[in-house]
Amino acid sequence: MVKALLLLFVILLYQYSSYADENTIPEDAKVVNIEALYDQAPIIVENDIGEDKIAIATIRGKILTDGYLKSGTVDCRVVGHAAPGRVFSCGFAQVESIDGYCIFRNSDDEGLVAKLSCSTAANGVEGASCQGRLDFISGSGTFAGISGKAKLNMAQIFSTNEKFFSFSGYWKLPALLLR
Repeated sequence: MVKALLLLFVILLYQYSSYADENTIPEDAKVVNIEALYDQAPIIVENDIGEDKIAIATIRGKILTDGYLKSGTVDCRVVGHAAPGRVFSCGFAQVESIDGYCIFRNSDDEGLVAKLSCSTAANGVEGASCQGRLDFISGSGTFAGISGKAKLNMAQIFSTNEKFFSFSGYWKLPALLLR
């Protein structure tokens, strides 16, 4: 029992320290909070073996929040693995691990590329979602030279009919300094 509590404490301490590092916003960065909804169900091409699934998926949606991406779109290509929940899956029927890239565009056709990575996690009273991070890696127009990262929360791809995609974090937009 003591070992189990010690292990739980170490895990929570690690998660807290990781979370604290992610929330350190550089002085010259802008806070960003974006919400989007899929405008169609994800397009999924699956390959199964037993109860495990490997898939390539396309996720497309509309950005709902104001700011530099106002009235924009999100278009992601991801690769995922889904397997039945096991002992450490918090009772989830299926656990997903997703990696890929997204292109975000605003109404002026300026955009950015972000690397996406998430896995199944508890989402409060709403059940499970895919939680992880986005790393902003390149862009055009307003987003030229972008850098930054954000916490990601999105609907699971394989096991839900939900259609939400949101992230909050920071980005640096050096192109704005040239205007």
